[in-house]
Amino acid sequence: MSTPLPRLLLIADEPRSVAPERLEAAGYAVTTRKPGGIDLAELARSQVVLLDVPPAAVRGTQATCRRWRIELGETYVPVLWLGTDLTPTEVEECLDSGVDVVLLSPFSTPHLTAQIRALLRLHPLHQRLLSRAGEATPPNQR
Repeated sequence: MSTPLPRLLLIADEPRSVAPERLEAAGYAVTTRKPGGIDLAELARSQVVLLDVPPAAVRGTQATCRRWRIELGETYVPVLWLGTDLTPTEVEECLDSGVDVVLLSPFSTPHLTAQIRALLRLHPLHQRLLSRAGEATPPNQR
């Protein structure tokens, strides 16, 4: 029985920064969707979300990231923003909106896949922390 491929959700009008085929060749199952109307269940099934949106869509996409973090609650899905022509202030705003990593173009496919692997390592850690938090006795109940 083979191990399932890590699931990536690539959100892009037209993938500009990375071709889905390159990610599939690197060993990922890639689903590509256009921005807007992303199903929350599909988002939660994804192990990493990649945002490849034009600079003109930065503000709207930041608002979407904030909404996802609220709606997903304790479910952690890492978000990697593939950016072009972002100012340092826009990068900070992306990170403040709930994005985990901003990767500015140009970048190589090996660099991108290394970032994805790093984000994939966070998921089990997050689950362990949630589990331990659930087992902990609140200080006022000791």
